[in-house]
Amino acid sequence: MPVNELEIHPYLEDINYQDFKVNHFENLIIGTFPVYSITDTLTPEEEIQEHVLNENNADMRFFYGSKKNNFWSWFANAFYADNPLEQANPELRKQAAVDLLVANKFLITDVLYKTNRKNTSALDSDLWVKTRNNFVVQNRSLNHNLSTLLNINKAIKNLYFTATGLDGKTPFVWFKKIFGDDLEFQNINVIHNNTVSATLTIKKRKYNTFFLITPGGGWARRIPFTGINNDGMFSNFLMDIDMNFYHEIEHVYKEDRTKAQGDTLKQYRKNYIKLYYTQLLNAKNMLFDGHIV
Repeated sequence: MPVNELEIHPYLEDINYQDFKVNHFENLIIGTFPVYSITDTLTPEEEIQEHVLNENNADMRFFYGSKKNNFWSWFANAFYADNPLEQANPELRKQAAVDLLVANKFLITDVLYKTNRKNTSALDSDLWVKTRNNFVVQNRSLNHNLSTLLNINKAIKNLYFTATGLDGKTPFVWFKKIFGDDLEFQNINVIHNNTVSATLTIKKRKYNTFFLITPGGGWARRIPFTGINNDGMFSNFLMDIDMNFYHEIEHVYKEDRTKAQGDTLKQYRKNYIKLYYTQLLNAKNMLFDGHIV
C-alpha cells in the first residue's frame, strides 16, 4: 500500500539549467509532488522502480502530467502558445512542455523529493502521512536542492506556488520548512480573502511571490459562487464581462439555478481562471483583483 511505500520524484533534474546562460531563468514554478501514476518507488534495497505510464491516467511523465490537471492548458494560454499536451505522444508532450517553459524563462520544481501517501490520492493533504514503516519515516525528504537551484539561478525573481494555501500541507508551507529562519514573508496581498501575492526574502534576496489557483481536479471549488458565498475576485470579473448576468445570478442559490445559468457560470469560471493565470504568470500583476485589465 502507498502509505508504506516510499515514492521518489523522477523529474526534479529533467531541465538541466546549467545548459543555459546563467541569467536565463527569471521565474520558478513550485508545486508539491506528482500524482502516484507518474512517480517512481524507492525500495528498501535502494532500487528505483519506475511506474509505467498509463495514458488513461496521465499524458506524460513530467510535472502536472495527470489527465485531471489543467496546468499546461492554462500556462500555454497565458503565453498565447499551443498546449504541450496536444502533441501526439508522451515524449513529444514532455519536450514541448520543457520548450514552453524555457522559452518563457521558467524553471519548474516541487517541494517534496521522497514521500508516502494515502492510497493513491492526488491530494496534497494525503501526502507525507503517518505510517509505522521505519524505512518510509527515515527516508522521507523535502527537496533541499531548491536552495542550490536559487543560488545558481540568480536571475530568478518571481516565484509561483501552485496552490493558494498558507497553512496545512501546501507547497508554500513545505517551502518554508526547507528555508526555515532564512525566509521572511512580507507585503501579503489578500484580495477578497484570496492570497494573490507577497514578497519573500531569502538570505536578503527578494522575490515577487504569486499564488496560483490549484490546477488539479476540483479547481472550480476554489472559486465559490453559491448565492451566499460569492468569491469577490470572480465577482469583479463577472461584473466586468457580463453585468446583466451577474445581477441575474448573484443571489441565486446553486440548487435553484437553471441549467443555462449553470452552464454560463461554468464557462465564465474557465475564462476567469485563464485571466488569473495570464495576469500572474505573464503580466506579473501582484495586485490582480479579478477585474479585466
